Amino acid sequence: MSNISDRLNLIKEYYKINSYAEFAKYTGLSHQSASNYLKGRQNPDVEKLAIIVKSFDKINAYWLLTGFGEMVIKTDLNDVSIEEIIKHLYKYPKEELEKETTWKMFIELQFKSKYIKNVKKEIQKLKISQQKSIKDS
Repeated sequence: MSNISDRLNLIKEYYKINSYAEFAKYTGLSHQSASNYLKGRQNPDVEKLAIIVKSFDKINAYWLLTGFGEMVIKTDLNDVSIEEIIKHLYKYPKEELEKETTWKMFIELQFKSKYIKNVKKEIQKLKISQQKSIKDS
């Protein structure tokens, strides 16, 4: 999405909000402000963005502000694979990834991802070996 208005409309669709008035009620914004933001006539200021982010707890604030990343925050870490995180990090601007802490995390995730894949392969080999042993007995 190219602008905040588009992203706000995606939020509106995601939450199955049918009107500007309903969006205003959900967020506590005035009907006029909600209408202006959703129609792209006006961009919300920082204070209004904070209100919007607090109103929609599943929405990724970074995505709302920049358009980068996923719209919905995954709340259960079991739903997120290391591969998804790495793929997600590749979407960030290079400047963000060059920050020391983020870069170290990125490299560590890549290493752990390869390690986990190798462990899964070894487990699969053991299962196959065990099945052969059972058949042979």
